[in-house]
Amino acid sequence: MNQQHTALNNPPTALLLGRIIWAAMSLSCIIVGAMMFSMMRGDGLHTESPPERLEAGIILAVVSIPAAFIMRGRIFKRGWMGDVVTPAAFLYGTLVSCAVCEGAFTIAMMFTFVNHFSPGFWMAPAVAFAGLLLLWPNGRAMFPPRSKPADNSYHFKQ
Repeated sequence: MNQQHTALNNPPTALLLGRIIWAAMSLSCIIVGAMMFSMMRGDGLHTESPPERLEAGIILAVVSIPAAFIMRGRIFKRGWMGDVVTPAAFLYGTLVSCAVCEGAFTIAMMFTFVNHFSPGFWMAPAVAFAGLLLLWPNGRAMFPPRSKPADNSYHFKQ
């Protein structure tokens, strides 16, 4: 019988696809940041911004990062089979958590843009981008844990 190997039933393919998704979302954050920075570089308009905008951006970033990790964990738990997470749950959890961090970065970057890149406003996009970087898909959840150490040479022989 010919079994079709797709990302939804093949862990190595799901891991590769998850890493491609993560890289694309990280790169899009870098591009958005670079575009906004290049648009405002020579402006010189540094007006006083209301502190509510700074607080809103920071709250958004601080709340969305734990939310992304919690959502990923809950999606992984739903797709748990035996000792491993199914590749479909791994991909879905990776996609949702990266999208939350990317959305937080984009909104925080808009706050930074509207406020003419005032110094404090860079903190919120930086926190959101750091959260996205922490979501690097390592794939450990899809592979069973090793029951024995790979090298038993440290045991004494009697």
